[in-house]
Amino acid sequence: MGCIGSIMARFKARGMARTLFAAALGAAWILDLGTGERAILDSYISMMQKAASHAQSAGMQISAKPHGGITTTTDDLIGVYQNVNHPAYGRNQAICD
Repeated sequence: MGCIGSIMARFKARGMARTLFAAALGAAWILDLGTGERAILDSYISMMQKAASHAQSAGMQISAKPHGGITTTTDDLIGVYQNVNHPAYGRNQAICD
């Protein structure tokens, strides 16, 4: 599986459990900080597509915070949103204002 694949698998398992826990607490949004590793951007996009689908089924949405790395600039952030391309992955107006 490789190091990155192993990390992503552990993150996915923990992320799914945390999503269910957050939904049980009544949370509507999950704030993601992205990754500082541009080399794993494709893996990140794939993981967020799956996470967004899971979040949507739990009645939640995911928002990426402009926090450096793959979301350093506005263009970076827009590119990530366009590549994830899922209705449950987007900008949380309350966070961004």
